[in-house]
Amino acid sequence: MMRFFSILLFFPSISFGLLAAEIFPWAAFYSLIYTRLLNRHIVAIGVVLLLSTLFTLSDSFIDGGVNTDMLRSFAAYANVLLIFQCILYLSHRNILKLIYISKAVFLFLLGLGFLQLIGSDILGSFIKLIVPRGEGTALIDSGRGVTLFATEPARAGIELTLIYLIIRMTLLNGRSIHPMDMLIIVYQIVIIKSTSSVAFTMIAIAIMMLQYPKNYKIIVGFFLLSIFTLSVFSHGRASVLFSTLLEYENYKDALFFLINESGNRLIALYAFILSGFNHLLGHGVGNWQEASIIAVKESGFDYSSLRFFDVHSDGELSSFRGPGIISNLMLDIGLIGIIIVYYSFSRALKGIAKGTRVKKAVILIFLFKILLFGSPGNPIPLIMLALVLRYEDIKHHAADNRILSLNIKKLSKTRSY
Repeated sequence: MMRFFSILLFFPSISFGLLAAEIFPWAAFYSLIYTRLLNRHIVAIGVVLLLSTLFTLSDSFIDGGVNTDMLRSFAAYANVLLIFQCILYLSHRNILKLIYISKAVFLFLLGLGFLQLIGSDILGSFIKLIVPRGEGTALIDSGRGVTLFATEPARAGIELTLIYLIIRMTLLNGRSIHPMDMLIIVYQIVIIKSTSSVAFTMIAIAIMMLQYPKNYKIIVGFFLLSIFTLSVFSHGRASVLFSTLLEYENYKDALFFLINESGNRLIALYAFILSGFNHLLGHGVGNWQEASIIAVKESGFDYSSLRFFDVHSDGELSSFRGPGIISNLMLDIGLIGIIIVYYSFSRALKGIAKGTRVKKAVILIFLFKILLFGSPGNPIPLIMLALVLRYEDIKHHAADNRILSLNIKKLSKTRSY
């Protein structure tokens, strides 16, 4: 049972059609089965979100109806909090098991991407069965690549990179792995073909390299080689975006092009974060449909010129979710709520967050991820953060480090993981 749920932790989009939501709560199921202790600081975050949800519920009753998105939004936040809290207290052996499972999942996804690029009706039918919004072939018509076991290339690429980062900062830590970093960039450019996933991967790897001063020259060469690969080997959206940006001489025109091409991402970041300052307690968890429209109007941004609204709502302002956890939290619980969440989360990490360069790197990558990319309910960013921190903590603070090395050797010989 544990092996089954451990594998599904890394495939949050697999729903077997049981839920209409893009993220299935495998992380919550795993946590409810294997959580043994509660962290009071994580519980405090849950209480803040629950109170905000109850505020939305009471407000919907006043308006004469029940907001069904309230429960869905709260469940999304609960999904990531539960798995993080669970991994904080997992045994050393189970931490190592999850890390080795992430290695197997990573290798499987690499192979799956090549199969999807080739295309297969049988593979497509199977993926549609377990991920109803998934695809068995590359999205060539829209200039994008494969979706793996996700609902879109961007999510697939970012999840793949997060899983790679788990392996890179644990099992591969200390080895000469710059060629592997470049290979994952090439894979993102050629196979995934998502602008956001390419950008996230490049910056995440750069953050890790920056922890070591001697790597500055390597970083410059790394980015130059990535840009060369992007311009030569890719004809997807990432390549088109990059080449078009270089054609603009006026930075304002380039900036507008970037905002327009980002869909609702950049406008959401600006409007939602500003809304958190304007509404210190937010609009309530689950009230995003109304709150997102209010936020854009209050921001003063001319949304009528954005193609996103032309495509999705005939030029009219419509509701949408923002990228990353931070922007959504600012919209839901406001600046005061964010401060409470930040304080509680930092207290929960107090015992394991300080120390090595690897810990600093994974925290910076995690913050970068939750600020700019993804949806609130995806557990993989917090799984990455918790696993790397726990691994480093075990490695540097265990009473006898030989226990760790023996467990690693034993697990490496265990084919089931």
